[in-house]
Amino acid sequence: MIETENASISKINKDTVKLVVRGKVTQKEYESFYSAYCELTGMEKDMKFLIIIESGGGVKKKIVDFFKKDYRVHYKKAEAWMIISPFTRMFLKILMKAVDRKYPIQHFDTEESALEWLASIK
Repeated sequence: MIETENASISKINKDTVKLVVRGKVTQKEYESFYSAYCELTGMEKDMKFLIIIESGGGVKKKIVDFFKKDYRVHYKKAEAWMIISPFTRMFLKILMKAVDRKYPIQHFDTEESALEWLASIK
């Protein structure tokens, strides 16, 4: 497991990473995550993600534009999200519609259902 100021990153299996966000992630911190993903999986692309935003977690407003950049998505195969806060969940749904994705993304209520869905992505 790799710990940052506001998140923890761990490997679930050979191509799947779990990211748990506990606080407000800055763009600089977010940019450091990619090297952690590569270190944990030994991969540079085709990674799947379980992203859990805990209560109080999220991103700073100016990072939203960063989420639209292509270099943030080149290594992703799929994202399964779990968000505790109803407000943050609403924000994600808006972001999912506003940002064109090149891979599947879905929100789940349980980690088990998220992992089942990720396992189905080939």
